[in-house]
Amino acid sequence: MYLQKIKIQREDHRRFIEKYLENIKQSKENDSLTDFHAILNAIKAKVKILETMNEKILSQTEIEGLEEEIFQTDKYSSELDNQTVSLTSFPRSTGEDSSPAYNRPITR
Repeated sequence: MYLQKIKIQREDHRRFIEKYLENIKQSKENDSLTDFHAILNAIKAKVKILETMNEKILSQTEIEGLEEEIFQTDKYSSELDNQTVSLTSFPRSTGEDSSPAYNRPITR
């Protein structure tokens, strides 16, 4: 029962991370550096929570399911790392002037 509860909580945290990833994409589109960093910090906090939950889940998992649990956890972590690395390059690279507004020369 305890193991199932932790797995459900972990899935809830993963859903929040997915929402944050969508929000971070929007903040990049809006060139909102403040929002970008706030959301990135929220993702990092959720990842720490997930790491703790993963440890609890692994300690409660029967030997027969241990390999699959490790595989699924590592797969999720790897995919999340790939997404965050691609999203954390601020500003987005579009072929336009991608330097932040505060670094762009003032034109009149």
